[in-house]
Amino acid sequence: MIVLADGLFRLRMRFHKWGRLSYLSHLEVVRAQERMVRRAGLPFAVTCGFSPHMKIAFGPALGVGTAGFEEYIDIWLREYVDPDEALSRLQHASVPDLMPEQVRYVHERETSLVAALNIAHYRVTCGHGPVADATVFQAALDEVVGRGSIEVERRKPSKKGALTKTLDLTHLVYRRPICRQVDEGVCAIDLWTRLENTGALRPEVLVAEVAKVSSSDIEVVGLERVELFCEEDGTLTKPLA
Repeated sequence: MIVLADGLFRLRMRFHKWGRLSYLSHLEVVRAQERMVRRAGLPFAVTCGFSPHMKIAFGPALGVGTAGFEEYIDIWLREYVDPDEALSRLQHASVPDLMPEQVRYVHERETSLVAALNIAHYRVTCGHGPVADATVFQAALDEVVGRGSIEVERRKPSKKGALTKTLDLTHLVYRRPICRQVDEGVCAIDLWTRLENTGALRPEVLVAEVAKVSSSDIEVVGLERVELFCEEDGTLTKPLA
C-alpha cells in the first residue's frame, strides 16, 4: 500500500481507446473517464481552490481518430481500495471501446505520466493508391528520414509570422521505421517517435512526405498508438510493467 503525504492513494490505470470511441477528442476522453470513476463508486479525491474537480491526470493526448492500445491515467483516491476490486468496478462502469485493463498503486514521487512517457510506437496503415508496395514505400521512407528534417505547415502563424516549421527527424524518430505488406495495395508502417513538450512528429505528416517521394497517392487509412514507453539512458520501460 502506497500512501501520499496528504493521505491520498495514487492509482494508475491502463486502458484502451478504439472502435467508434477512437474519434473522441482528448477532452471527451477525460470527461468519459471521470464519469466512469464516479459510476464505479471509487472514493476519488478532489482538487483545492475556487473550482474543485476530480484529482486525475492523463498521459500524452491521443489525436481524434487515433486508436490507443496502451493509454494511461492516474486517479487519486481518499481511501485505499484493493486493486483487483478497483479494476473490477471500473470495468463494470466502462464501455468496451474505452475499457480499463490494469491498475496499480504508484508512489507519490513517481514522475507524472506526461513527463515520463516520451516514446510512442505508432502503426500506420496506408492504402487506396495506385502503388502501395511495402518495398517501394520502405525505400521512400528511408530517404525521407535520411534527410534529417522536414518542413511542415503551421496550423497558425507563429509570433514571428512563420508559416512553416522544421522538424528534426534525427531526434524525433527514435528508431528506423519499418514498412510491411498487409494485403494487396495495403501496407503498414511501424513508427517509433519521441514525444516532446515543444512538439512531436505526427505520423500522417511523415506519410504525406513519403507519398511525395514515392510519387503515389497513398494515404493513411488507419492510425493506432500501439505502445507508450518511458525512455531513460537508452532503456525503454512501461509505467505498469
